[in-house]
Amino acid sequence: MVQRLIPPKAPNLPIGPVQYEQRYQDQFSNVLRLYFNQLDNVFGSLLNPSLSGALLQFPSASFQDNTTQTGSVTYPSPLSFTQIDSTNQFSLSDQTANFTGSRAATTLTVSALTSGYIYPGMHLIGTGWASAVVTASITANVMNVTAVSSGTLAVGQYLVDGVGLVAGARIAQLISGTGSTGTYLINVPDGSSISLASTTITAYGTHIVNQLTGTAGGVGTYSTSTSGTIASTTIQGRATSKITAQVDGTYNFQWSGQFSSLSNASETAYVWIRVNGVDLAGSTGQVGLLARKSAGVANNLISGWNYYINLNAGDYVELFWLTSNATDVSIATFPKSTSPAYPATASVIATIGFVSALYT
Repeated sequence: MVQRLIPPKAPNLPIGPVQYEQRYQDQFSNVLRLYFNQLDNVFGSLLNPSLSGALLQFPSASFQDNTTQTGSVTYPSPLSFTQIDSTNQFSLSDQTANFTGSRAATTLTVSALTSGYIYPGMHLIGTGWASAVVTASITANVMNVTAVSSGTLAVGQYLVDGVGLVAGARIAQLISGTGSTGTYLINVPDGSSISLASTTITAYGTHIVNQLTGTAGGVGTYSTSTSGTIASTTIQGRATSKITAQVDGTYNFQWSGQFSSLSNASETAYVWIRVNGVDLAGSTGQVGLLARKSAGVANNLISGWNYYINLNAGDYVELFWLTSNATDVSIATFPKSTSPAYPATASVIATIGFVSALYT
């Protein structure tokens, strides 16, 4: 049985008569008795050792990513998340950039930046960039794909229907589908539950691998995760990286990443946090990666740490990273195993929990 704390409400006390009346005194005492009963119930529940604070709800959230993320040697990129595991007074949102560009083979040429900053890892949404087009309905965040017009669905792809899907909706997990018809778990940035009647949905999975030339995050050339020819068009880049607090407080922000290196030499990854888009001084951690075990057999290492950070309502925090080897080092996801049996490995996990009110 779920128990809830009901906040006590101060009573409206009856107005006393000029002369003493027992009826008034009894009514007055009864109002106070009911009020003190409310207080006793609240504090009794809070201090009940058998409940151990189970009725208290503090701001907290947990996120994970189930895609392999690549980084850059020069240009910092945000770590993104495909899935909200739990959230109370937090939301997940996107870094976005709007620009004009064309592609030849794997080289994207950006000729004009309208807004935002183009980061490695951003998925590309626009004419010619679709990875799959399907017919599907969504019930309580489960997408049921009944037909595939083109392409293949995959975890991490952004979904656009032009009607009812929240901007930033992504495929978080495979359920019965493995790229074609079947069911898929959908994540939306605000953590809400969505339902949608059967319609055409376009999935976008191509992302920027690295910046090659030009102004950092702006006009220049970029390498992409797929190849093809696309004429100049308007493009939007998205990376689901911003964890936004809705309540002022001091928070414990923890993260871990599954690093993987195929390099034949030792490598280093650098991870730090930004608050409201500004690097937090002294927050960089360095992860040392040993050389690969053998050709094609990566050296894998899970690493993580925590920060205590002060956030006001509306502030957001992000993880950023660089690597000494953009070709061979990644933050990787691995599928579940059936023999021996163990679950899949998330590439990145982040949790944030309330510690105390802000000191003034």
